[in-house]
Amino acid sequence: MKPEDFTLDHWDGKQYSRLVKYLQQESEEEYRQFQEKLIPGAERILGVRMPKLRTLGKRIAQGNWRGFLDVCQDKSFEETVLCGAVIGAAPVSLQELCKMSDEYVQHIDNWATCDYFCSGLRRLKKWDRDFLPNVHKYLASDQPWIRRAGLVLLRGYYVKAEYIGDIFQWAEQTVCEHYYVQMAHAWLLAECYTKFPKETAAYLEECELLDSIINKTVQKIRDSYRVDPVWKERANAFQRKK
Repeated sequence: MKPEDFTLDHWDGKQYSRLVKYLQQESEEEYRQFQEKLIPGAERILGVRMPKLRTLGKRIAQGNWRGFLDVCQDKSFEETVLCGAVIGAAPVSLQELCKMSDEYVQHIDNWATCDYFCSGLRRLKKWDRDFLPNVHKYLASDQPWIRRAGLVLLRGYYVKAEYIGDIFQWAEQTVCEHYYVQMAHAWLLAECYTKFPKETAAYLEECELLDSIINKTVQKIRDSYRVDPVWKERANAFQRKK
C-alpha cells in the first residue's frame, strides 16, 4: 500500500482498517521507543514518522476527506495526528475550519499532537483575523493543552506588526503552572523578541509574568541563531534570580 491508495471517494470501516494496517506497516520500533520518551502523555504510539503522516494527510484530503473524518478514530497517536493533518490540508471553508478546530483541540493530550496540528493550519495566514475569536477561546480554556494550542497559534500566525501591541496581553490569559503551557508562552515571547525586539524588550522589563516563564524566554533567546547579538546580550538583563 502507498499514500496515494487512500485518495478515496468513499470511506467506511473496511477502508479505515486498511489505513490502520498501512500505519502499522510504516511504523518503526526504534522510532516508537524514541517518541515515547520524547512525548510524555502520548499513548499508543506506533512509530510512524511525521513526514509520512503529512504526505498521507495530503493524499486523503485530495479525496473524500469529510468521509475520512467521519470514520477517523483516535485509537493511536498517529491516527489522532493524521486527523489533524487532514483538517490542515483539506480545502475547507473558514466556517468549517473553525468548527473542526474547536472539535479537534478537545482531543489534544500532549505537546506533539498540539504543535503538529497548529503548524498544519496554513490557511490561517490569510484567515488570521477571522480565526482570532477561536484563538482567544483557546487561550481562556481551563484545559492546559487547549491553552497551549492558543499560544502555538499566536506564535505561528500572529507575530506581526498589526498584532504585536496586543499579543502580550492575549498570552497572559494562559499563565499557569503547567510546564508545557509555560514552554509555549516562552517560545512565543522569544519569537516576538526575534521579530520585534524593541517592543518585546519593553514588555519584558515591566511585565509581572512568572519567573519561570521569563527565564525560559531568556534561555530560548540565548539559544536562538535568529536574534541580533546586541539584543541577545540585552536579554540577559531580564533573567530573574530563583
